[in-house]
Amino acid sequence: MIIPKDKIKKIINESLINEISMDRFKTKHLGEPIGFAIITANRHEYSKKENKKRYNSLRKDYLSTGYRFIPLIGSYKEATRDPETGEEVSRMRVIEDTIFVPDRPYKEDAPDLFDFTKNIAKKYNQEAFIFRQTDENTIKAYEGNGTPTSWGGPWTDIRSVEKDSEFWSKLRKGSGRKETWELTEIRLKEGPKSWIEAMKRRSQGETW
Repeated sequence: MIIPKDKIKKIINESLINEISMDRFKTKHLGEPIGFAIITANRHEYSKKENKKRYNSLRKDYLSTGYRFIPLIGSYKEATRDPETGEEVSRMRVIEDTIFVPDRPYKEDAPDLFDFTKNIAKKYNQEAFIFRQTDENTIKAYEGNGTPTSWGGPWTDIRSVEKDSEFWSKLRKGSGRKETWELTEIRLKEGPKSWIEAMKRRSQGETW
């Protein structure tokens, strides 16, 4: 049976998790002990049109197995080098379609999110993906085969960054789409020396 294109679009749109603000995104998906995956289907060797098709296919892959997602936009600066000297001559901003998949399946027979994402990374020839296990506080980058990378994390939070930063992510929809951010680590610091200092530092989001 062939499903009409407009019906497929309606099904996908109804399965999106629409976030209206960064506060809600941080509180509901980063603040709670729920696992998640962040992955893209983009590859630099494909055209913009081909990558859009891969992105739509990626969305359908998660949807069909029982996982809703939040559309994100990822960005980084890619160096352009002189073919003869190898020296960097400019940096071009690259935009990627990405999805954030909370480990909250709506189908009882949905596969394990980590194993499924590992297979998806292989399907779309991705070098790595981002993942946080449920009940863990750290976010890590994993190779396409599921092995932890030596460069990615562990991260514990996100922080706002400027749009000219080397890389950033942002929500695709809602008021939160205006804020660009990156994964970061909350570093433990020396403990406060007084109650007043403790209150001040806690209000600034510090931990020790």
